[in-house]
Amino acid sequence: QNRKGVIQLALTKTKHVYNVHDYFFSRAAGIEKLEQLCIKYDLCPRYCGLQTSIERCSHYKITTCKGICVDEEPVEPYNKRVNDACDSLLNSKTDYFLKLAGRTANEYGFVLVKDGIYQGYGYLDKSDQISNVEDFNNYLIKKKHTYHTDKIIRSFIRQMKENDFYPLLPEALVAQD
Repeated sequence: QNRKGVIQLALTKTKHVYNVHDYFFSRAAGIEKLEQLCIKYDLCPRYCGLQTSIERCSHYKITTCKGICVDEEPVEPYNKRVNDACDSLLNSKTDYFLKLAGRTANEYGFVLVKDGIYQGYGYLDKSDQISNVEDFNNYLIKKKHTYHTDKIIRSFIRQMKENDFYPLLPEALVAQD
């Protein structure tokens, strides 16, 4: 929040994924997402870190600013739209697991993603019952979320069958054959 009380969005480099609204493995991907948010929520490109001018914003692609950058719009409605944009980012993060072939006929493999972050993989016996998300931890081989794991998982999801993708909801947690 700046001195005028306007909430500003920005891209920053960090090694931690805690307390961030979204993560990107390239600056270009982050800028693209900020541009989408500006257009969808009528945000100012200047207050979203897309311009550095001190005057009225004049982004070549974004023309939806209602004048917050030149005091033509009240702060409260603008901040509400910024909060709505942030909420949309947080709500788009999903928890799910991907069901994969196991090492034997009596098990299946899984890949676990929480809050959009790859947690690792593991194997479950087909007779094991999973009643909550924490039960996956007993079988999970933790791995680091990287650019490459993100790309692989996204690619895999595009190619997989619908019945191998499970949102982490109570009714989807029971291990199935």
